[in-house]
Amino acid sequence: ILESTSIVYIPGIASSSDTIPVIIRYFDKDAREIGTAKQEVIVSETVSKVNPPIANPGTNDVFINSIVPNPGSNTMTFTYTLGASHDSHLELFNTLGQSVAILSDGFQTEGQHQISYSVAALAEGTYFLRLTTPLGKASAVLKIIH
Repeated sequence: ILESTSIVYIPGIASSSDTIPVIIRYFDKDAREIGTAKQEVIVSETVSKVNPPIANPGTNDVFINSIVPNPGSNTMTFTYTLGASHDSHLELFNTLGQSVAILSDGFQTEGQHQISYSVAALAEGTYFLRLTTPLGKASAVLKIIH
């Protein structure tokens, strides 16, 4: 789990005002990849958390646009975009890879969608939101605090 990392730059390659894409891969305790996150950062800026939009590299079809608030303690709102109309599955996992909630499952139209979900009954900690469609996947990290 990424808590923080430093992005360093080499003079002559990138300056401190340049932005670069950073791709972060998340793994479960058995070293299985459970998600990726992509974020534009300013070179030499410290990244303390990854904020959406988050999507898998090479997947232009599905995006998790935002999780608000993150971290959250009561109701969180998940906004995501589908590039085409088709079946989609939005699911929340704990750090053990266990499903804790299915937020959406079925046909959805192309465009932006939003789901609010009460996380009040879930334990504090880090969770993973996974959006799956026949054409791609997107994942995001969220934290629950009480």
